[in-house]
Amino acid sequence: MNRAMPGLALLAVSLVLMTPAHAHAADGAAALQVKIADLDATSPAGAKEILRRLQSAAAQVCGLTPRPSTVPGAEECASRAVGQAVYSANLPRLTSAYVNQTGRLPPH
Repeated sequence: MNRAMPGLALLAVSLVLMTPAHAHAADGAAALQVKIADLDATSPAGAKEILRRLQSAAAQVCGLTPRPSTVPGAEECASRAVGQAVYSANLPRLTSAYVNQTGRLPPH
């Protein structure tokens, strides 16, 4: 029931571009696909769930889970990855959920 088809691929791509090498794609970049096809990105609840999934994926790729990381820059990595994914997705409800949670606009 996804109504935000243009943003689907961008969510995963942003996490690939913005994370350190913990899980590797073919080109050596960290990658984790974030599935959102089952969500309505135009609803507040759907946007919050997309944000939660992005944060979970970023935490995994950046080394913050399953336990708190001692990897230097892991929190910055996760924060940057989520912000870039939100910006790249260009989904107004997702951006709103991000701003409400973080108090700032996603980075460009």
